[in-house]
Amino acid sequence: MEKSLTLKLAVLLYDGFELLDVFGPLEVFGQCDNQFEISLIGENEIIQAYQGQRLVTDYKLDDNTEKFDVILVPGGLGSRQQIYSSKLGDWLIKHNQAAQYILSVCTGAVFLAQYGLLSNKRATTNKMAMDWVMEFGENIHWQKKARWVVDGQIWTSSGVSAGIDMSLAFVAELFGFEYAKAVADKIEYVWNADSDCDPFYLHGL
Repeated sequence: MEKSLTLKLAVLLYDGFELLDVFGPLEVFGQCDNQFEISLIGENEIIQAYQGQRLVTDYKLDDNTEKFDVILVPGGLGSRQQIYSSKLGDWLIKHNQAAQYILSVCTGAVFLAQYGLLSNKRATTNKMAMDWVMEFGENIHWQKKARWVVDGQIWTSSGVSAGIDMSLAFVAELFGFEYAKAVADKIEYVWNADSDCDPFYLHGL
């Protein structure tokens, strides 16, 4: 992809999201020479993370008319309540149609499963929460050992810090491995660039 092309990226927030699920990937994307125009989207103007910090959204779900190239859905303990939010689901279904890529971190995959985005696809999630996530959706090929999984335009990652590895892999897919490696070096992050290397998969067994 041309590095001169700016991609519009939306982060779908909800109360109880996990901080690193959001800010790990955003640190990566924010280092990419203005390649991503990032917006925070939520049901309310103020969204509170599971750890207690509050964020101001750029758009509320009801007010958002933008179309996005990339959608990032984080996980977090709040997903166990918010999975039943029809507003989040309606927004995701609507904006999935225009997006080129959908990315989820950790239990963010449960939203993709619940609303049909993972049907007949391979996917992964946080291994300690996998049994719960697998209760949602149909005909999903869950990968119990995977740091992240790519199936078409859908990218899903394992728990929390795996979102950083997936985001760097996503940057490598768009702009090349050396570009992504330079981003990892810039943020002094030891990148696990092997999607099959999942040292935490036994935690969920």
